[in-house]
Amino acid sequence: MKKVFTLVLLAAGLFVATPKTQAQIKIGYISLGDVIQAMPEAKKADSSLVQYRDALYQNAEEKRNQLEKDIASPEVRATLEENFKLAEDMGMNGTPSYVIGKQVVVGAVGLDGLKEKIGIARCGKATC
Repeated sequence: MKKVFTLVLLAAGLFVATPKTQAQIKIGYISLGDVIQAMPEAKKADSSLVQYRDALYQNAEEKRNQLEKDIASPEVRATLEENFKLAEDMGMNGTPSYVIGKQVVVGAVGLDGLKEKIGIARCGKATC
């Protein structure tokens, strides 16, 4: 009987203590994001980041406009046409294309293929 009374008393103590422990856990939670947002330095930093982002977008837009203007210019058009003609005359009709020594390599030949072509260009055989 004494053991049963002790077990009941122990169970009742655990039953009462558990909600208090859970309440302490809930009360002890602090959102780091909320704390950071409440700091005046965070608001200043956020404002600076927004200004920096806007400046980057503005710069990118200006660069894009300049590129479109340059591509449309007669000088750039002539240079591109000249380069396309040269590539066509050399048999370059795919990407990637390389000129290694006196050899034109068209297409993806892989690392070993490139090493072999470079070796032939340097010393006349696949490996120097």
